Amino acid sequence: MKTQTPLFCALILLASLAHVGRASAQEPDLHHVRAGLQLASAADGTKLIYAALSAKIFDVGLTRSLVEEVERSVQDAKKSSDRAQALLPESKQSLEAEFEKLRTVIKRAEDQVQKLKQVLTEETQGLEAEDQEGGALDARDDGAAASAQPKWSLLKDEAGWLYLDVSDARGLHQKLGPKLKAPGLSAPPKPKSKRG
Repeated sequence: MKTQTPLFCALILLASLAHVGRASAQEPDLHHVRAGLQLASAADGTKLIYAALSAKIFDVGLTRSLVEEVERSVQDAKKSSDRAQALLPESKQSLEAEFEKLRTVIKRAEDQVQKLKQVLTEETQGLEAEDQEGGALDARDDGAAASAQPKWSLLKDEAGWLYLDVSDARGLHQKLGPKLKAPGLSAPPKPKSKRG
C-alpha cells in the first residue's frame, strides 16, 4: 500500500498538470473573433455618428459619446488583434505579415477617430453654453446663429473617412479568418434547467 501512495500521488500530479496545461494554453482564434466583433461595433458606431451629424437636430452630447465609443472599439480591436498575433503558433507564423497589415489599417482608423474627435471639438466650441448644456442644435437654423454652426460637410467627411478605414480593417480581418481557421460563433443552446 505504501508503494502505491507515491505512485498514486505522482499520477494525480501529472493529471493535474496536464489539465492546467490545457486550460492555460491560449489560441489566437477567440482573440481574432473578438477583434472582428469590435470592428463591427466600430463600423455601426460610425454609421450612428454620421446619422447624428445628418440629423435635423444635432445632439452634441450624443455625438461626442458615440465618437468615444467608437474610439474604444477601435482601440480594443487593435489590442485583440495584437493578442491574436502574439499567440500565433509556429505553424501559422506565415500570417505575421498579414497581421501587420491589419494592425496598420486599424492604426489608421485609430488616427482617424482622433482627427474626427479633434474636428468635432473645434467645430462645436462656438456653440453657446445653453446649446451645449441642452445638447442639441438645430442643424438647419440659418438665422443669426449661423456663425456658431459647425462645418457639417467637414464633420461628415471625417466620419466618412473613419467608416472607410474601419471597413478596410474589417475586410482584412475577414480575409485573415479562414487562414487562421477561426471558429464561427454559435448561440448557446437553450438551458435545460428552469430559470430562477
